Parts: sequence; C-alpha cells; structure tokens
Amino acid sequence: MRNDRFRTALIYILVSLTLTLASCGGEGGGSPLSDTRVGQVSEVNGGTAVLRSLSITPSNRLGIESGTQIYFSARGYFSDNSAQDLTTMVVWTSSDTSIATISNAPDTKGQAIAISRGYCSISAALDGISDSIIIGIN
Repeated sequence: MRNDRFRTALIYILVSLTLTLASCGGEGGGSPLSDTRVGQVSEVNGGTAVLRSLSITPSNRLGIESGTQIYFSARGYFSDNSAQDLTTMVVWTSSDTSIATISNAPDTKGQAIAISRGYCSISAALDGISDSIIIGIN
C-alpha cells in the first residue's frame, strides 16, 4: 500500500512537472503580455487593467470516481491588483478526453465529467494567459 501511494505521488509530480515545462513557451524576449490584450481585458474588467494570470479551482484533484461531475472555475488577476471570476469567458480544454471532458457550452462552462481511469490536465485560457491543473480518475 505504501508503494502505491509513493507511485501515485511520483506520477503526480512527474505529470505536474511535465505540464509546467510544456506550458513554458521558451520564446523569451520581452514581456509575455502585449498591448493588443488591453482592449479585450478592459471590457472584462471595466477599466484599463491587463490580465496577468489565471487560477483554476479546485486545484489538482486526485481520486475522483469515474462518472463524477466536477465544477471548475477560473479567476483572473489583473495588473491593477483586482480579481474577477472569468469562468464563462475562458476556453476550457482537457488534455485527454478519453479520461475527462470539460464543457465550453454557455450553460455548463467549466463542468467536467470523469470518464475513465487515468490522469489528465484541465486547462483554462483567455487571451494568451492560461492555467492548468491535474486530475486523477479512479
């Protein structure tokens, strides 16, 4: 049993590290944000603040039973230190739709369904800013 926990933890760490490294563009040179985003973000936030980061909750869920519905939300953090729920504005994706799917339909945006055993990442993206989390399905 101890080896199973160790193996699960090791898999989780490796998948997290892989996704983190894969999400790094590595293109370098300048700010990751450009002025072309200010217009869209201004409409979202009601001012001229620029979206700096996204955060998905709940974060890294393991031990989810197949068939379970999980509701994710995305919070945006802006250059003026404000924050806003962007769940309905982001584009949601699953790295493996045979393990879990996530909806982009207007009435169910951010709703995922655990399909089969395994690990996958759930991502939210808006205007070039993204966040990903790992989920594990039993």
